[in-house]
Amino acid sequence: MTTSTSSRKSRSARRAAVVYVRVSSQRQVENFSLGVQEEACRAYARREGWTVARVFREEGESAKSADRTRLNELLDYCREHKAAINAVVVHSLSRWSRDTRDHFALTGLLAKWGISLRSATEPISDDPAGQLMEAVIAGVAKFENQLRADRTTGGMRRALEVGRWVFRAPLGYINGGRGERGRPSLIPNPATADMVRACFEMFAVGRLSERELQRQLASRAFTMPNGKPVSLQTISKTLRNPIYCGRVALPGWELSALGDFEPLVSEELFDLVQARLGGGGRPKVHVRESDDFPLRGLVRCSSCDGPLTAAWSKGRSKYYGHYWCHRCGQVRVSKSTLEGEFVSLLARLQPRREYFKLFAEVVWDVWSRRESTMREDREQCHRRVGEIRAKRDRIADLLADGTLDAADYVRQRHRLDQELALAEDALGDTVVEHLDVERIIGFAEGVICEASRVWEHATPDHKRRLQRTLFPEGVTYEPGARGGLRTAATCLAFNGLGDSAGPESALVALRGFEPRSDG
Repeated sequence: MTTSTSSRKSRSARRAAVVYVRVSSQRQVENFSLGVQEEACRAYARREGWTVARVFREEGESAKSADRTRLNELLDYCREHKAAINAVVVHSLSRWSRDTRDHFALTGLLAKWGISLRSATEPISDDPAGQLMEAVIAGVAKFENQLRADRTTGGMRRALEVGRWVFRAPLGYINGGRGERGRPSLIPNPATADMVRACFEMFAVGRLSERELQRQLASRAFTMPNGKPVSLQTISKTLRNPIYCGRVALPGWELSALGDFEPLVSEELFDLVQARLGGGGRPKVHVRESDDFPLRGLVRCSSCDGPLTAAWSKGRSKYYGHYWCHRCGQVRVSKSTLEGEFVSLLARLQPRREYFKLFAEVVWDVWSRRESTMREDREQCHRRVGEIRAKRDRIADLLADGTLDAADYVRQRHRLDQELALAEDALGDTVVEHLDVERIIGFAEGVICEASRVWEHATPDHKRRLQRTLFPEGVTYEPGARGGLRTAATCLAFNGLGDSAGPESALVALRGFEPRSDG
């Protein structure tokens, strides 16, 4: 008699099984998923003629690792009672493990004790065909897990590229709205934000070492959220983290973006600290926004395409402002000349009001059609969600009166849950934004048709917002008598209306320069 034959005969004499059910999130714990899994496993055991000796419920642990609390308890139980246990029953192999190496390591351990792994919803067994099916299903589970991980990573990268922080908030911040439009991804933490600011300020101007800074923080009663002193490692990481000046930078992902959250320190202060950390040399030149020089960074050099920087220089009796190209040195122009030419450029490009009236009519028409379509889509999605929920209720009734067995119920419930999730996602995408379109159009008309005057009298921040909106790709300055400001691309609502283009081609939103909402 072969060993396998002996093992099968020994196993046939046993009449008990243990059940293992698992979910990976608290939400699944609360929505009866564990109960559905357990009922399907018990029904399978009854069909095989086994009594259920124990049920192990894994609540909120991932199958990506074999180091799970209840799974370890199950293995201990099987080792101690291997003479009585015929099989471990799971709802599906993905509940057992989503890693093929872990899957076969665990089933190999059970096999040493003469115990089989069985799935209540999948055709696996100890014969060659069943073992092949088990290998295929385990491989698919791992593939699905890796695919889900890739999708998650891709979503995280897309969020980071637009400046949304997707990880745990660093010291000085708390996590803000996750996936909520209009809410920053990080919010300054009232308990620790001042400590982070103090780190940068004291290090930059106090000529302190990091250890001396640690002592200064302790003397000012700054502590970590858990009440412990600030460690040197924390100080070192904080001083070098660009997130505090509003930059999302992940070198490993080759990613850098302007954050959607409030910076705790200015870029000037951050760069000064980096210069000190790097040995005290001059900080690397960055083109930054400046209240005195609103065109810095917007205007580019015609020779090398580098952004112009700007600064004040002291003459004999007063200070003079200049813009210049720090990259090639071919452009140097006075503040008054460049900004005067920019005002003239705005005046040349701004549209006449009669053209804007046509633009407003197109906006009204497009917005009305969009609202109507979105309302129809939303009503359809509402009906679809209601139909799926009604189907779930019907199959629950069929299970309760015995018309539908547990295995069929589980399969149909899983399919309906997937359909419901997709339908609810589609419903979420049909939310109609309630905007005062008339007020927005009126505001846009005042800005676009009087762009030169608005820019001259705007605050520095509003100047930057307006010029970024009207010239998304910036403008180029060419020195010389026949030179001046040139622009290859402008906001369509600005340029398209200015050159008598058809109004439909000029339909574009003035993002970043909207009127303030009263709400």
